[in-house]
Amino acid sequence: MNVPILSADEPGKFHSPVARPESHSKGVWLWGARGILVLAALLPYLHSVAYPFVWDDAVFILNNEAVKESASYVDLFVDPDTLSSKQDYNRKIYRPVRSALFALLYRLFGDNSVPFHLLNLLLHVGCTLLVFSVARTLLSRFKVAFLAALIFAVHPAHAEAVTWISSLGDVLSAFLFLLALRLYLVPSRWSIGASIGVVFPLALLSKEMAVTLPLVLSALLLWSWFQESRRPTPRQVAPVLASFGVAAIYLGWRFFVLGTVGQTPITVAGVAAAFERLPFVHYDYLQMLLFPINLCPLRGAVIPGDHSILHHTIAIGSMVAMLGAIWIALRRRHLAALLGALFWVTLLPVMGFVPVVIHVAERFVYLPAVFFILMISTGLAGLSSAMRRPWLLGAAAVLIALLLAVRLAQVNLIWRNRQSITLAQVNCVPVNPNAYWNLGTEAVRQKDWQRAQTAFTRLLSYDPNHPKTLNSISYVHLQLHQWEWAAAAARKSLSVRPDNKRGLNNLGAALIGQGQAARAEPIFRKLTRDWPDDFLAQLNLSIALQHQGKEAEAKAALDKALHLNPTDPIARRLQMQWDKKSKNDSSKSIESETATTPLLPHRSI
Repeated sequence: MNVPILSADEPGKFHSPVARPESHSKGVWLWGARGILVLAALLPYLHSVAYPFVWDDAVFILNNEAVKESASYVDLFVDPDTLSSKQDYNRKIYRPVRSALFALLYRLFGDNSVPFHLLNLLLHVGCTLLVFSVARTLLSRFKVAFLAALIFAVHPAHAEAVTWISSLGDVLSAFLFLLALRLYLVPSRWSIGASIGVVFPLALLSKEMAVTLPLVLSALLLWSWFQESRRPTPRQVAPVLASFGVAAIYLGWRFFVLGTVGQTPITVAGVAAAFERLPFVHYDYLQMLLFPINLCPLRGAVIPGDHSILHHTIAIGSMVAMLGAIWIALRRRHLAALLGALFWVTLLPVMGFVPVVIHVAERFVYLPAVFFILMISTGLAGLSSAMRRPWLLGAAAVLIALLLAVRLAQVNLIWRNRQSITLAQVNCVPVNPNAYWNLGTEAVRQKDWQRAQTAFTRLLSYDPNHPKTLNSISYVHLQLHQWEWAAAAARKSLSVRPDNKRGLNNLGAALIGQGQAARAEPIFRKLTRDWPDDFLAQLNLSIALQHQGKEAEAKAALDKALHLNPTDPIARRLQMQWDKKSKNDSSKSIESETATTPLLPHRSI
């Protein structure tokens, strides 16, 4: 079966539906090139294999009982609650193949992060080799294909996808996407059947970004028609139509499991916002690939209103410039036009028109980068040919690869722990306000209360009335024994959301700290009445009663707290004091012991 394959002696020239063998593509040259690419993909990331689990790794793996032991592999495909321990994620994301690999690795190696990192790294090596193979088929230029794969291997924008364990879906779906594309470009029935019927569905079930493969195959078919001025045969069209069918089945199954197709509802306002956001999303991704200086880990969102007029002009100008370059290349029948279009096509899921929560993240550009790098490589090849300087391509390859590898080493260090990630986030330009939330929560985890206070204070400058942030800074004030400030923040949180147990717990604890246990008691009684299973409310009620000398009631509340959480250290310490008093008839009162006990309001971090 003849499948349209873009093979050319020069970039942009189409000759035959079957790629010609290249003089350099056999024997020592080919295997030598592959060896260099494997080393280039491996070496910059080797030290990251020892990095710990960070951020959402806990949500998807460490705290996810379904992955750890309870769920069968079939459940991972049919039960959305097996995705993570965070319910908000489970109705937005459907990646069962990724979850199955997480489960397999955890059940084999436990909470050792090394095998998880190794899997990501091996998939990155596989993607690099597939980029080389696909580029050789599309371009029929050995050196250009090698240059493109080398740049892909060491590009610093890939650090998030390769180093962060939770990004397994990005590298896995990209690997399967490229494998499906490579199999499609091999003119045989078994390879096309495997591409569309096996590999493509696995890519879709790894991450949603793979849904653009039918559009990529359509673009290849149309480009073949455009170059040869000959209509594709039904046998050439059939695999493309079959890929659309597979994508439709996937979307239907996703709707059946999750009850939704996208992550958010499709609305007129959402589409309008997507058009407003489009130039900025496009510009951010171009910036990541062309000038990977301001790379931001766990980047969240693009807010056009936060940008200056100059930024608006540059963002819109960059999009117009790329559109113009594609148009010029198209008029010259140059392959760069197709590759630029494929870059845009593979970005479609995050450009704003598909209802997703996050539009810009470094991990999202992992797959689209393939086509962008191929486009730039063909441009460099054309430039060296036009200047009649064949050495220019090799020199450019070495220089670009070295510069990118140095930058990759710097970016990779960011992922060594949670603290380095949060510090990098707040240094991004423009900063995402959520970066201060991450910095504050990490500081709380490290018990660095001063840094947490600074971070949450800065976050409140963006939204002074956000209940969650107010509860968090109130909690931090409590740890610093800043009772008045803790009470003020808790009251403000309750003014925004009155039925707010975190705010009530914080307010009651602050009142105890101010010596007003009698005023705190009714607050905790309301909490225990409305939320009888709230351990911290029971514990704080016990402390408030002890401060008032109501020992019998305090002991009853403490017993309830211990029943709800038998292992809590403060509750156990209070229980030991009670036992000591009753056993030894100690003269020291429980109240005096608990006066210096650190208060634990309901954790709001």
